[in-house]
Amino acid sequence: MRRRLGLPATGFPLLAGTLTVGVFYGGFLRGPVVPAVRDVPFFHLPLRDAFATFARQGVPWWNPLIHGGQPLLSNPNYAAFYPPTWLALALAPHRALALIVVLHAVWAFAGAWRLARTLECRPPAAALAAVGFVGGGAFLSSPTTLNLFCGLAWLPWVLTWGERALSAGRGQWARPAVLAGAGLAAQLLAGEPVMALIGAAALACWAGERARHGPGRPLRLVPVALIAGGLAAVQLLPTAQRLLESPRARGLAGTGATVWSTPPARAVEFALPRFFGDPMLEDLDLYFGYGLHDKDFPYVVSIYCGLLPVLLGLVALARWRLPRRAAWWAMLALGAALALGRHNPLYAGLLIHLPPFNLVRYPEKFILLATSALPFAAALGWEELMRRRRAGRPQAAELPLALALVAVAVTGGLAALLAWRPTVGEQFVRLHSLLPRSPEGLAAAVGYLQREALAATAVAAAAAALLALHRWRQAPGALLAGLALVLLGGDLFYYGRTLNPLLPAREVLTPPAMAERAAGGGGRIFTDRAFHQGRAEFTFRGTEPQVTAWLRNGLDRLDPFAANLWGLAYALNEDYDLMLTAWGRHGLDRFYEAARQGGVEGEAARRVLGAWGVGALALRRPAREVAAEWAAGGGTPDLVRLVANPGRLPLVRLAPEVLIHDTVEAATAALGAAGFAVDRLEHCGPALPPAAPGRLRSPADARLLEHRPGPGTHRLSYRASGPALLVVAETFDRGWEARAGDRRLPVCPTALGQLGVLLPPGQGELTLAYRDPGVKVGAALTLITALAGALTIVRPARQTDR
Repeated sequence: MRRRLGLPATGFPLLAGTLTVGVFYGGFLRGPVVPAVRDVPFFHLPLRDAFATFARQGVPWWNPLIHGGQPLLSNPNYAAFYPPTWLALALAPHRALALIVVLHAVWAFAGAWRLARTLECRPPAAALAAVGFVGGGAFLSSPTTLNLFCGLAWLPWVLTWGERALSAGRGQWARPAVLAGAGLAAQLLAGEPVMALIGAAALACWAGERARHGPGRPLRLVPVALIAGGLAAVQLLPTAQRLLESPRARGLAGTGATVWSTPPARAVEFALPRFFGDPMLEDLDLYFGYGLHDKDFPYVVSIYCGLLPVLLGLVALARWRLPRRAAWWAMLALGAALALGRHNPLYAGLLIHLPPFNLVRYPEKFILLATSALPFAAALGWEELMRRRRAGRPQAAELPLALALVAVAVTGGLAALLAWRPTVGEQFVRLHSLLPRSPEGLAAAVGYLQREALAATAVAAAAAALLALHRWRQAPGALLAGLALVLLGGDLFYYGRTLNPLLPAREVLTPPAMAERAAGGGGRIFTDRAFHQGRAEFTFRGTEPQVTAWLRNGLDRLDPFAANLWGLAYALNEDYDLMLTAWGRHGLDRFYEAARQGGVEGEAARRVLGAWGVGALALRRPAREVAAEWAAGGGTPDLVRLVANPGRLPLVRLAPEVLIHDTVEAATAALGAAGFAVDRLEHCGPALPPAAPGRLRSPADARLLEHRPGPGTHRLSYRASGPALLVVAETFDRGWEARAGDRRLPVCPTALGQLGVLLPPGQGELTLAYRDPGVKVGAALTLITALAGALTIVRPARQTDR
């Protein structure tokens, strides 16, 4: 093949990889852009921006911009220890994010190619595997959930190195085992724990297939797991400590652990990817999956692998002897079973008996284990077809050809039915629509379904024609390979071209008018999005696409994390990733308690918000009010109203008086009974030595002379003739230390979960600093493991028989 193309050994994969990445991911390099949907603009980009901002000032121990301050390095969503994240230190975070997407697409293509070649596929079949994996809907749609995408890019490499470790002789398996462990560690460090579970499950499937060679082969995964844990210890240890205090500590409740379970009806999308419309075309009312998915939207937006991979993969796994056939079947079955979540009656048992599963959300993520297997099974099937054809048995193509003809009949029959009886399509659209449709909208939706049925028929007919040509002995092999690549690439591009809507970065980075008004109030902001989780989203943007409008409306509403991009800080916002520390949750619970007394705008709630330095409340406007204003004309209405909080307290203050209780519970109860009036009387538990339980008044001359804040640090000077309680509106955590000169002062939590320090009499300097001890221990383990792994790799391997 390479001689016919006139390419060197690396020319074909380089050309194929460049074309594939350029076609599917080139948009990320066409200027400063940001993915316009899902988690990137409202989660990943603000976190990466915060990491880069604080890392330029030193070790980024603490993020003061969310939840009234939270530890940074122990939250895996920042991917702080994942080397590609560090690109944000040299580039603007949005540019670094775009480059990360492209680099991981390149890495995934190279890994898929290498895995196929390791399984003895020739270059044409390896290209099919790589294009199918990187251009497949599951991988192509995952940049909007960035950490998942980065972890998925490592899966082909994990399997490549795992295969070598499992198949090598006794003296030669250590090196690939180290590399497989490094790949699993990269999946862990990328910030999505489910991808590490998927990588481990895939390796377990392969090890199970190797068990017929004796128990020694599967046991080789033990050092792989130890290496992965050691290399990722810098993240795992602090994260594990944090999880023990987070809402995930006792496992998520059944609903929380199974939300976004894959509905069984979604299996039709493997052959008819737009049977339920396109989730990315909501703006045109061309999505019909409402009521089918949790939250009315699929978590993995597309699971389509291409019709050719489905036909070849299923036939090859069912009828032909393929390398690692049992492992591919296991990956398909296990991925589908786990993705079903609550639709699988056995999943509840997994949540009870396998703790990792009840710590993670959204079972649909596990469908990636199945979708990742199909492109490689198809490539191996193509290789087998070509091998049999060279051996004079082209009739091997008859079974996949028969399936392709069945696909033509089904899709063609669907197209004919929709053309003959449009009312069938109308009933389907009504059944799966969120709101009633006008006659014009209904006609447009049915027309869309008719066009997509014809497109699916055309793809099936093209696949059937290719397989029929394969059956013909005279067709050149190079022609067949080229046509297969063109068919697969065109098929995936047609269905994947809408999956990554991009907008100019300035659309996200330019503060909206609401943000500028909120900044004028000073201090932090609060959004009540957590208190109003309605499905309907208003998108009053005229003719602007809904994807753009959705993004801008979220920015205008100051949705959680978004305003971090413009330097605004939040307090007591929604616990989006369920990673709040124990005292962060304590502070949020106190706010919920205060809100129950008189609502979000009640006096008690405002006092709590004021104590956390909130100067502005961004509150949702009632839907009817917004709709009425829109109907009356006069421009696009605001979706929130901004309410000033005149009771905002300084972030650092001296409490006039503090009441020290015997227990934290007693302090919390007393605070609630007093209406949360911390401006007059603070409440603390017993952890405030040397003060004994009782009242402590700050001296009248107590003054803060200077305050120099930083991320995770507070340096201040003070003067007081007697003991005085300093309160800092940052979330308490055991990692906080206070020092006055060489003297270490105790730090205690207040009843609101803030920092309290009892200042000694006199004039002095105080330094408050946050350090996470788990990071230091984890870094030491990571360094030791990395050195041991490097020595294993550079050490000459022993030449022994298998």
